[in-house]
Amino acid sequence: MDPMLGMLFLVFAAGAGGGGMPEPGPTGPIPQTGGSKGLKLLRTEAERAGLSDDWTTFLAAVAYHESRWNPSVGLGLPGRIEVPGISLNEGKHGAWEAKAAVMAYDRNEDEFKQCPWPRMRYGFGSGGWFGLLPANALWSFKGTPGFCMDPQKAVFDPWSSLVLGTDYARRLMRWKSFKAGGATWKVLNRGWAAPGNMDGTPAERVAKTDERWEKALKALGVPSSWGNRKVTKLPTGWDAWDVYTAGLETA
Repeated sequence: MDPMLGMLFLVFAAGAGGGGMPEPGPTGPIPQTGGSKGLKLLRTEAERAGLSDDWTTFLAAVAYHESRWNPSVGLGLPGRIEVPGISLNEGKHGAWEAKAAVMAYDRNEDEFKQCPWPRMRYGFGSGGWFGLLPANALWSFKGTPGFCMDPQKAVFDPWSSLVLGTDYARRLMRWKSFKAGGATWKVLNRGWAAPGNMDGTPAERVAKTDERWEKALKALGVPSSWGNRKVTKLPTGWDAWDVYTAGLETA
């Protein structure tokens, strides 16, 4: 066991001694607001993270097609959500989304089982502004106290999800398919459906993703041509955990 995570486990477990769950990471209520208010909040959080206008536009576009800018919604199995105020839609694909969340956990089970959360805490589905799968998102905090953050609150809390969503995009940029597709904002958006799709294949699936992207840009009042620009760099020295903790001090 990693010494840092082992020590954190003991601290969190001690905090749960009365039978309640530990509370690492976000503890406040999740805002239940979308539309223009949700977009305004997203832009505020992006500014706090030091992101450029281009990065803010990209994240706002993703958040539009994933949640309509509402951080308190998701897709999956409602019976697995334990955080109050979350609206989880099962729909036609909820069971599959929950399966994908469990698979993401299982890929790195040896790492996550060092944390105090049960497997199904990660396995509800996806959610928050960016429709993140908890285990995939929290991988950005590996090696820090944030790795053992409550997986449900992590993806729904506006600040943590903003940082994790940004870093997930940074990790997508490492895929060969990102460069193969042209390394544009539109290409990076394809990675939200599946990282391998960034090279433009399979064409039918990519076409549907691109259609959602165009609708998101239209909702933002951004011309379609913007999506064909090359992705710009994140702030120098970007580190997800450092950005997250620094932002807590300026909240």
